[in-house]
Amino acid sequence: MNQVVQKMFDDGMSDARLRSVRWRGDDLVIELVRPPDRPEKQSITLSCLDACNVKIDMDFGHYVGSPLLCEAKAEAIGTTGWVIQFEFGGAPDGAISFRCTDVVLQE
Repeated sequence: MNQVVQKMFDDGMSDARLRSVRWRGDDLVIELVRPPDRPEKQSITLSCLDACNVKIDMDFGHYVGSPLLCEAKAEAIGTTGWVIQFEFGGAPDGAISFRCTDVVLQE
């Protein structure tokens, strides 16, 4: 994981909203959108290479819309990859977690 992506996880991506989760080959692609008042680039697209053990636990109930990101964590697994966790709060609550070999920011 390069320094820019690591800094994003370290600084937090709170108040971003989940736009999409999709597969591209063996990679899990997660797109987040930041609120309009943030000076950074609005859309964040992360390609999580060779993703496995993917768990998506979202309870939308009667709600419609994009989940609000509360916390994003990236924990190294030795030199073989990363455990990634995204936690969402509010309507709806939920989490996405998985393992991957690397996380790449797509511009």
